Amino acid sequence: MTGAFGLAAVRLERDSVLAERIGGLMADLLDGVLDELHLSAEQRAVADELVSRRLGLLREAVAGGSGL
Repeated sequence: MTGAFGLAAVRLERDSVLAERIGGLMADLLDGVLDELHLSAEQRAVADELVSRRLGLLREAVAGGSGL
C-alpha cells in the first residue's frame, strides 16, 4: 500500500493494536484491584457487574455516545 490510503491503513492498524493492549491492561488492573479487596463471592459478583456496566459506558463515550 502506498500513498494516503496506505498510511491511513497503517495508522488504523496501529491504533487498533494499541486500543486492544490498553483494554487488556485495564482489565488486568481492575481484576487485580478487585482480587486485592478480598470480596465475598456475592460482593465480587456485584463488583463484576458494576465494572462491566461502567466499561460499557466508557465504550459508548469513546464511540461518541452519551458518555459516563
